[in-house]
Amino acid sequence: MLHWRRPLVIIDASGSHAKYETRLPPLLLARNLLHFPYPSLRSIAGARTQYSRSKAVNSSLINLAFAAAVFSVSASHANPVTFDAVLNGSSEEPANASPGTGFASVDFDLALHTMRVRVNFSGLLAGNTAAHIHCCTAVANAGNVGVATTTPTFPGFPSGATAGIYDHTFDMSSALSYNAAFIAANGGTALGAEAALYAGMATGASYLNIHSSVLPGGEIRGFLQVPEPGSLALFGFGLAGLALSLRKRQAGAIS
Repeated sequence: MLHWRRPLVIIDASGSHAKYETRLPPLLLARNLLHFPYPSLRSIAGARTQYSRSKAVNSSLINLAFAAAVFSVSASHANPVTFDAVLNGSSEEPANASPGTGFASVDFDLALHTMRVRVNFSGLLAGNTAAHIHCCTAVANAGNVGVATTTPTFPGFPSGATAGIYDHTFDMSSALSYNAAFIAANGGTALGAEAALYAGMATGASYLNIHSSVLPGGEIRGFLQVPEPGSLALFGFGLAGLALSLRKRQAGAIS
C-alpha cells in the first residue's frame, strides 16, 4: 500500500499548534478524522487544550480543516465533485429480484453550496413512492441508514411512476434540502449537514434509494461512488473551504 508521509499542523482555539507526520492513506485519514472525536485527534497531535461539549463546533472545524490539509490543493481547483451510482435491486439490503434499473449522478459543489441530482430509472415493479439520499452508513458500500435529504421524497421527483428522469439542483445552505433529523444529528445547522453528507459520499457511506409500493423499504438503490484519485484533491479543497465557512459563521455568532 502506498503510504503518505507529510507534516501536518493543528491550530487550536488558543492559537497554539502541534506538528506530526501521518502515514495513513489520505481517504482513510479523512474518514477517521471526520468520525472520531477531538480527544483522539488531540492524543495524536499532542495538543494540550481543554475539551468540553461547548467546544464541539470547534472540534468539528479542526477535524474538517485537518482532513483537508492532507490534500494540498490550491483554490484554482474549486470545481464540483461528481458521485455516481448504478441503481438495482441486488444493491438493496436485503437484496430483491426487481427488474428495475437506474443511474444516478450527483454533482456536489461546496464552493457554491449546491448539489445537482440527476436520476434515470425504469422497470420498477410498481410506482415509486419516494426517492432520496441516505447517509451515513457505518461501513462503506453496505448497510442501511436514515434519510439525509428531503422527506418523504425529492422535490419534483416523478412520484407514482415506474420509469422516469429527474434533474434538480438543491441549495445545500438551506435547511429545506435536508431531513430535519439529519441536521439535528450533525450540529443542528445546514452547513454541518452539508459537511457530513459530502464526507459520507466521499467515503462510500451514502446511497440513493428509490422506494415503491411493492417494496416500501427500497426497490432499487446504489451507493454513490468514491471519487477517482484525481477528484480526491477536490474533495480535500472542499473540506477546507467548508471548514473556513463554518469558522466564520461561528465567529459571527459569538461577536
